[in-house]
Amino acid sequence: MKDKKSKSKINTVFGILVGLVGIACGLWLLIVLEKITGAEFVALSLGFSVIGLIIAFASEVQEFSIAGNGVKIKELRSEAEKTIE
Repeated sequence: MKDKKSKSKINTVFGILVGLVGIACGLWLLIVLEKITGAEFVALSLGFSVIGLIIAFASEVQEFSIAGNGVKIKELRSEAEKTIE
């Protein structure tokens, strides 16, 4: 049980880190380099925030969809564990 909690904490920290790094890179592109516009910054920030949330809640997320294609995490993990055994 303790191992699951430590993995959950690591996932949460890594997810928050991914989200913050994505937003920081977006700000850098927006303000310093002036390579993107405000709307592109918002899309980039939201994208990294969603990816960070998926990583942070990876143990609870069973399935997510990208452009209509569903990815079932729990089934892939159980199949991989069966293959390893």
